[in-house]
Amino acid sequence: MNDYVKEIKMVENGLVIILLFVIIIILLPSVTTMASKSMQVAAEANTAANVEFVKELYTTINLNDNIGLPFKVIYDKNGYKIYSNGIRYKKEVNINIDSKNKLPTRGSIEIESDGYTIVKNLKFGSYTCSQIREEDIICER
Repeated sequence: MNDYVKEIKMVENGLVIILLFVIIIILLPSVTTMASKSMQVAAEANTAANVEFVKELYTTINLNDNIGLPFKVIYDKNGYKIYSNGIRYKKEVNINIDSKNKLPTRGSIEIESDGYTIVKNLKFGSYTCSQIREEDIICER
C-alpha cells in the first residue's frame, strides 16, 4: 500500500510541474511583449529628455558665449560633441550641466535656425529613435 502512495505523489508532482510549464509557455509571449513595450516607452522618454537637455545646453552656452543656430549635439559611445553653425564648439567656458537622463550611444539632436528640433537615429539599447520638428517621437528596433 505504501508503494501506491509514493507513486500517486510522484504522478501528482509530475502533473503540477507539467501544469506550471504550460502556464509559463502560455504567459511567456505576453510577458516578452510587455517588456519590449516598456523598453520602447523608456527609449521615447529618454529621447524627449535628451531634447530638453540639448535646449538647456544651448541656453547655458549662449549665456556665456555668443553661439548661433543651427546648434547640433552629436552623440557617440564616449559622450557628445557640440557644433554651432557647423563648427565644433570647444568648451572654453566651464559648463557644468550633468545629464540626469540616459545618454544615447549614437545619433544627433539639432536645433535648426527656426527653433525646431530634429532628432536623428538616437540609439538606446536596441531601439533607434527619431523625430522631425514637433512630430511624435518614433522608436523602432
